[in-house]
Amino acid sequence: MMKQLIVIMALFSSSAWAHHTQDHLMLEAGSAQVIADTQQGAEGGAVWLLWAAVFVFLLLGLIRWWKGR
Repeated sequence: MMKQLIVIMALFSSSAWAHHTQDHLMLEAGSAQVIADTQQGAEGGAVWLLWAAVFVFLLLGLIRWWKGR
């Protein structure tokens, strides 16, 4: 069980490491390049779907908590 948890965490954290590394690389880039990269990232395809899922998950948790009071 612990090995599975470690593997799952490693898979999910790889994108965080990539993002962290990208932040450091942006410090060395020019401002025009950073702005262009940021705008390109803001147009991410299904990111809105991920945020919608997080919102629904939190909303359902709040409803469940409210009914249990």
